[in-house]
Amino acid sequence: MPSIARAVAGRVVKLLVVGACALAGCHHDAAAPVVQAPFADAAAISASMYILDSTLASAGMQSLAGLGQFMQAAAPASSSAPAGSFAPAACGAGMGAAGAAGAAPLFAPASGGSLIADSLRRHVYVLVPPFASYTRTSDTSGPVNGVRFRLYAVDTMGVAIAPLSIIGNFDLLDVSTGTASSLRGLISTGASTNVDYLITPRGHVVNDTVILAGTASQNGHSFSFTDSITRSMIQFSSQTTMVATLTDAADDITIRISAAFYAYDLYDGNYTTDFTLTHGPHSVRMTGNIFTYCLLPAWDLDLSADTVPVAQVTNSTTTSGPAVVPAATLALSPEQALAALDVMYGQQRLFKWLVGMAAPVAPLLPP
Repeated sequence: MPSIARAVAGRVVKLLVVGACALAGCHHDAAAPVVQAPFADAAAISASMYILDSTLASAGMQSLAGLGQFMQAAAPASSSAPAGSFAPAACGAGMGAAGAAGAAPLFAPASGGSLIADSLRRHVYVLVPPFASYTRTSDTSGPVNGVRFRLYAVDTMGVAIAPLSIIGNFDLLDVSTGTASSLRGLISTGASTNVDYLITPRGHVVNDTVILAGTASQNGHSFSFTDSITRSMIQFSSQTTMVATLTDAADDITIRISAAFYAYDLYDGNYTTDFTLTHGPHSVRMTGNIFTYCLLPAWDLDLSADTVPVAQVTNSTTTSGPAVVPAATLALSPEQALAALDVMYGQQRLFKWLVGMAAPVAPLLPP
């Protein structure tokens, strides 16, 4: 009977946890408690992930993550358009393009000089219907050495909410010298600048590498970060890889992530991750992948604590979301199952945020 009770309780926990975490509302405490043991104090894991979320998930950051792909301060030449941009493939049609999308592009060092033309500087860009592009306005209240994009309220999917509501600005400044081309990004909401980072781009419009280094601050917390993002496109497929380190010295939190997303077409893709959260002397690590076929995700992720396997995140047999399964003969408390999903959803959001910070850079690069 005890095993039946545990099974029933586990099923209830899965349903509650999946529903809550799908909306990223699964955190309890903004202050991370002292870690007593690797997975015994699951609240410490959730709290550490909440500190990351509450620091980086400003309204401006979420807006940039969703709308950054539409920010073009310079229209690329027609020869630079992806070869497959003429039409999306059917579901599953692009699966065979993975090898081509993964081909390593050749990158040449930047020759130095400005990336933002003088004719574009000071101009303010606004989102226009059907909310899939930005256009330059006659408003020249933007930065003297760059351009300004308005940031708008977005929903949980990163889609602009209609009617549009301006919540801040993204300023892209040209800080190039005669020997090195570089940019500076500022994400501001109201009178507060939440994110300030230096951008070093290399490559071309459809094959580029971007190095980010800066600070994100909010709610009394601050993370410094370094990040390398490489993107390549061919036909209707794309590959985005990222290696990043984030540190909150005040809370003794260090995060390292190496992740990649392979988009075979509009419906199919594969996300791989190697994510480690270190808090004090203890750490948790999540590795594996989330494979999407015809927009339906399948989870295959392993979670360890101080190198000891503790759980797997896999497909649920009772719901459409993921399930947390104990490793070996271990049992998981509701708090531990919740912490596992906090890590999973949190590292996915982190990938999206950092990639969004680099998105407006590609249109400024040569074809």
